Amino acid sequence: MNINYEFLKELEDKYGESFYLLFTDVFKENFDEFLGEFREFYPKTYIGYSYKTNYTPRLCEIIYEKGGYAEVVSEMEYDLAIRVGVPPEKIIVNGPYKNYNALNKFLLGGSIVNLDSYRELDDLLLISDKNKEKSLNVGVRCNFQINNDLISRFGFDVEHVDFKSIFDKINNVRNISLKGLHCHFPNRDLESYTSRVEKMLLLIDEFFEKPPEFIDVGGGYFGKMNKELAKQFSCPVPKYNEYAEVIAKKINNHFSNLSEREQPKLILEPGSAVVANTMNFISKVIDIKQIREKRI
Repeated sequence: MNINYEFLKELEDKYGESFYLLFTDVFKENFDEFLGEFREFYPKTYIGYSYKTNYTPRLCEIIYEKGGYAEVVSEMEYDLAIRVGVPPEKIIVNGPYKNYNALNKFLLGGSIVNLDSYRELDDLLLISDKNKEKSLNVGVRCNFQINNDLISRFGFDVEHVDFKSIFDKINNVRNISLKGLHCHFPNRDLESYTSRVEKMLLLIDEFFEKPPEFIDVGGGYFGKMNKELAKQFSCPVPKYNEYAEVIAKKINNHFSNLSEREQPKLILEPGSAVVANTMNFISKVIDIKQIREKRI
């Protein structure tokens, strides 16, 4: 695209003197590159794009067109995914708060709901009892210590005395299917991903007789950025392939004795990692003035 003054003037005449330019080709390239690096190590990898990062409808459509999942944290985002054509079974519902009515809607619609609290577990059991003819698909969000003192607010504390009871309660109900485990932490450094993958694999070995349908290691990946921006962070900014080697390589090694059909899906939930460099804000300069030695 040739972005020059004439082109921007045409857009101003149509949309006003400030607007965003969205580069969907860059978004598609980021998606393909990010996913491709992981599939080099573990072919059964999928992206669940984080709607909360940027839910411009065209971006959400592209994710579905390319075979990705919608990762949503609110009823508004869920409804948007449905409106752009995403089938419910391709929607992953996260977030620390799902009220009863919303949870009922997500579960009966056939989406994957990752439980975040014991209150949600109680609501699940009520919904299950009232809808015994429906199959309900859930995952369990796991919260554990990684490589620092930062405590995430998402999921169940795996060290809590009641943690095992979650699996007992779910497995004892015929129409609830426990599909996998999920985790999410705000850390973006490689070391934190090493910790979370290792602990997720230990939990799978402990609580599943055979591999689950999915392992979801959440989001929080750095995207592409220039050196000046990267210097502002307290840790080195990894590239896509570095994340893939830490995450997908470990997953592949753990399940290498199984056929691809038996292996769990590895789900990643990038947001800024694929969308951060795909949009420019355009604003017109309408005046310049001098205030003492400062030009404004």
